[in-house]
Amino acid sequence: MTEKERMLSETLYIPQDEELAADCARSRRLVRLINGTTEEQAEYRVQLFKELFARTGENLWVGGNTVINPGVTIGDNVIIGSGSVVTKDIPSGVIAAGNPCRVLRPVTEEDTRYWEELEREYRRSRGE
Repeated sequence: MTEKERMLSETLYIPQDEELAADCARSRRLVRLINGTTEEQAEYRVQLFKELFARTGENLWVGGNTVINPGVTIGDNVIIGSGSVVTKDIPSGVIAAGNPCRVLRPVTEEDTRYWEELEREYRRSRGE
């Protein structure tokens, strides 16, 4: 088992491992690039995020001060609560939070209808 596999399985590992150090350096470089983008560079920002994460689904919302560990996959239609530490894959259609991050509950049809109605009201208020 590699040190990265040990880290992802939440067992003891050596953080100074060459592979982990390279992943860390790559992630820091990408985060610096993301933080340096402007509002006009939305497409470039999305490209950088796709490069940073193993896989993130569509319609993903991540709260502030969240840590997503390398190699984690996050599904479609997911909400990650603020301050979470995501150490394992998160399936589609759930609300997850915590340290370590865990699934709290599925996103329900009621949740979807609520947010769709808020979006319609917002668009109406803007004359769209």
